[in-house]
Amino acid sequence: MTELKQMTLTVDDLLAGYDGTRILEGVSFSLKTGERLGVLGRNGMGKTTTLASIMGLTEFQGGNIAVDGQSISAMSTFQRARLGLGYVPQTRDVFPSLTVEENLLSALGKQPESRIEHAYQLFPRLKERKQNYGNQLSGGEQQMLSVARALMGNPSILILDEPLEGLSPLLAEQLMTDIEHLVETSGMGCILVEQHVDVVLRFATRVIILERGKVAFYGTPAELEQQPKLLEETIGLQKISA
Repeated sequence: MTELKQMTLTVDDLLAGYDGTRILEGVSFSLKTGERLGVLGRNGMGKTTTLASIMGLTEFQGGNIAVDGQSISAMSTFQRARLGLGYVPQTRDVFPSLTVEENLLSALGKQPESRIEHAYQLFPRLKERKQNYGNQLSGGEQQMLSVARALMGNPSILILDEPLEGLSPLLAEQLMTDIEHLVETSGMGCILVEQHVDVVLRFATRVIILERGKVAFYGTPAELEQQPKLLEETIGLQKISA
């Protein structure tokens, strides 16, 4: 396995949106390799826009995004990926007319082909299905492949936008276990947007809650659990399951 590059991602007073419409109103946070940030909030509050903005997929309107102190706000999505940001969008990033292995090969870039075997070790189901086309995979298998494709670039920080969406509880639990194992064993950083609050609080070392494009909370899961009123107001939860 290729050695992981240490990285610090800093988002400072970010203003961003689409076609002149502002969605994010001064979002700020930082993340280092080895840390895990969970992003919570109701639908339409800016979670997906935050992740897309980190990758340069929105209209940048102000503030700054930096890697190791260097601004990347004007960089292309490709340049940001080359720096070590891996992105798994809400829409599964899979080529339906390519096999599993061809999907992985297409994402390798200059990385060694040994990374494919590493992905198969992480997701044995993909190895079993490596000659199947993307459109022949189940939803869970497609999501595994989407994550595996993001890993081909050997990212230092993995950005996941609702990876469990549409999966059965059993498949969701399996995929989340695989993601947790990956992050813990590799030491990479991770940003996770997920509707399952319990999952986020178990996974994250720090949590952000977004409310109308602004940061309503930024702290540890333990600190958030002590604020049930905030959870009810911003997410609609009256209680977190044990």
